[in-house]
Amino acid sequence: MFQRLCFLFLIMLILLSGCGSPYQALTGEVTFNGKPLPEGSISLVPEEKNGAGAVAIIKNGRFSITQKYGVQNGRYSVTILSEQTTVPKEGGDPSMSQTISLFPAYTFEYTFPDGEKNYHMIIDVPTSR
Repeated sequence: MFQRLCFLFLIMLILLSGCGSPYQALTGEVTFNGKPLPEGSISLVPEEKNGAGAVAIIKNGRFSITQKYGVQNGRYSVTILSEQTTVPKEGGDPSMSQTISLFPAYTFEYTFPDGEKNYHMIIDVPTSR
């Protein structure tokens, strides 16, 4: 009886060890003109149709995505957007504002390698494209 319990416990351990999440946490840093991006967003869309995408807010040049909402290994299309900055219109009422973006959407391809446990990206948005 004891041997059966030990065997069942061993089988359960083996099965549970394979039940980990296929997703990994992702952190990163984003700069523009050599400075941390004040505000923005990052979206990651997998090339594989069965994969899940991820999105995060960029604040002071940093972003973080937990493992629960993270990425899998493989190739992704990554898009960085700058949050729109409001500035008062020239000679206008300060309560009125004009909305601008620091740069057009910046999209590139990125491959997350096998075997990594947590990913960290360093992204420098080019000033000219």
